[in-house]
Amino acid sequence: MESYSIIQQYALIGLDGTDSKNKSVEKTAVLRAIATGRFVEKLMESGGHQEADFQEKLEQGIKEARALGTRELKEVEKEIAAPLKADGALEEAPDLLGCDMYYETSGADLKVYRSDKEIYLRITEMLRCEALEEGALTEESVLLLWLIRESGFMHEIFSAREQGEVEQKMVAEAARQKWIGILWGKEFHKTFESLGKAFIRKKRELFRNPYMEGVNILYPFLDRRQAIFIDFVVLGTTVVDRRGAVLSPVYR
Repeated sequence: MESYSIIQQYALIGLDGTDSKNKSVEKTAVLRAIATGRFVEKLMESGGHQEADFQEKLEQGIKEARALGTRELKEVEKEIAAPLKADGALEEAPDLLGCDMYYETSGADLKVYRSDKEIYLRITEMLRCEALEEGALTEESVLLLWLIRESGFMHEIFSAREQGEVEQKMVAEAARQKWIGILWGKEFHKTFESLGKAFIRKKRELFRNPYMEGVNILYPFLDRRQAIFIDFVVLGTTVVDRRGAVLSPVYR
């Protein structure tokens, strides 16, 4: 993706479906990843990731990203979203949850970020090809995979089986280049955010079925929260019913 930096590519994947007006666990995790990714990207551009003190510098950068408060993260959001919106790659659209009677009657104006469908698919498909096919990963893809893993939405791009393949490939890459092993072994989110992501992950696993696995890669405009919500509210129906409910808007 020559037209977008690796951090912009990550933002187009990570911000898609998140609340554009209010703070949320999902968006906070993405914004913290963007701040961390910018730091690592600068190190990579200067060759600092190949130097002996890379781990020390990385830990310092992660520490600074963890210390960012709500105001600083809001600035990160504005800085990353503005050029993408100006380019037409990102927009704010009505939130599906706005149809809920509670929000409708309260007059709440719910908006979410939506990434351009073609750009979203192009980024994710290129990453999938590189991660799942034979051959070494580019440095940019290593960083992108790390940010996606730390943000908790690997499942939107890779199936459960494919995630195992990616993990094995990263172990091999870490053996090939020391800096990759250092990067892959680091985490950068606060405890509360990690607990929030863990809860969402457990909730998702509760309603997982083999037919719906990976649905968000085909329909990226489904919010990761709402995808879980849809399965929950139709509990008791068949897989065919749920799948039909998701696909029906596409064929209208």
